[in-house]
Amino acid sequence: MKKKILALIVARKNSKGLKNKNIIKINSEPCINWTFKAVKKSKLIDLAMLSTDSAKIIRMAKKKGIFAPFIRPKNLSSDNTNIIDVIKHSIKWLKKNKIFNYKYIL
Repeated sequence: MKKKILALIVARKNSKGLKNKNIIKINSEPCINWTFKAVKKSKLIDLAMLSTDSAKIIRMAKKKGIFAPFIRPKNLSSDNTNIIDVIKHSIKWLKKNKIFNYKYIL
């Protein structure tokens, strides 16, 4: 029986600690690509989806076969945004577009 697992990748373009940390290269690969590779490699994940406020990260995700259907709203992209609000926004989008059928969110 399939477990219906959604892997939600959250990645803001700006960071308090390290500017553009998601696109900084580690071993000649942008840091976010390591996350993309890990979720694509997993045999347990049914859908890998990105929530970001960066058009550049969306382009990178799509090249790696990651579902990136929207740019996250500015009100959910600040330093003090609560991650649960980002998750709720993504679930709401999936339900509105009749895609949501997941039992677990990773």
